[in-house]
Amino acid sequence: MLHRYVLVFGLILLVHSTFSTIQYCTLYKSISRSSISLAKQPLHLLLETILGLFMSIAGITAGLPQFKDIRKVNELNRVTYDSLSYRPSFQNLDHRSRVLYPIINTN
Repeated sequence: MLHRYVLVFGLILLVHSTFSTIQYCTLYKSISRSSISLAKQPLHLLLETILGLFMSIAGITAGLPQFKDIRKVNELNRVTYDSLSYRPSFQNLDHRSRVLYPIINTN
């Protein structure tokens, strides 16, 4: 449950840092009439963005369910040998013996 709060707070930080950066860029452009680089960004906006990013990543990864095992050994240990070759889609109950049975019986 804690991971949801961390995720929500991280996303709020990211949205807030985005709007703050947009506001800062428009203010900087209106004052100096030049483009702004990443080096000229205020430190608190960069720290807020990085903190929000890491909190969002931590909230997402903490909320993931357990991974399933890639190896099939655990699954194959539960299955018997007889059931491995059981494929009902390959069972054909309508075969040639109906046609050949009268021919074989007459000889």
